[in-house]
Amino acid sequence: MRGARPRAGFFRDLLSHHYTSEQVEQQLETATDWGRYGELYGYHADAQEYRLDEDPAPRP
Repeated sequence: MRGARPRAGFFRDLLSHHYTSEQVEQQLETATDWGRYGELYGYHADAQEYRLDEDPAPRP
């Protein structure tokens, strides 16, 4: 889904159906950190939105 920029609130709403607010924040923080570390997606803290990173070159 190129160009989509889901906001953190969307994921908070989904997770809040099954977890406490503290657990939601911890899970969102973990997913954000690992996704960024693995270069799966970027996160803009000011806008609180995620985006797919463009991969400039295919990896071997």
